Amino acid sequence: ILERRQQKDSLDQELSTLRRELEPDAETEAYSEWKIFLSQLQQPEFEALNAIAHQSNPNATLKQIAEANLTMPELLIDSINEHAIETLGDFVIDPTPGKAPSIAPEYLEAVKQLLEQS
Repeated sequence: ILERRQQKDSLDQELSTLRRELEPDAETEAYSEWKIFLSQLQQPEFEALNAIAHQSNPNATLKQIAEANLTMPELLIDSINEHAIETLGDFVIDPTPGKAPSIAPEYLEAVKQLLEQS
């Protein structure tokens, strides 16, 4: 009986370990949401996000990107934020009027890392 009990305990422990390995952890899940977000962006939106993430005043670059794609910088930003709300549940670009567009501080590092990997 004791031997059977030890076998059962051993198997329970193995099963528990396997379950933990198969469950997506929060970090992996969050990373995959960011990858989905990035994959939804069109090329002009990707370029705009990159400019906003890496420039302190990206207005001139955003204007060039927008003009090259027959749109306006505000529409690019709105579109990026729409994708972010759909996949991440929050704005990525701070929508404060009268201020140069910037990545929300809580997401800046995640955005930069993701852009570097793309």
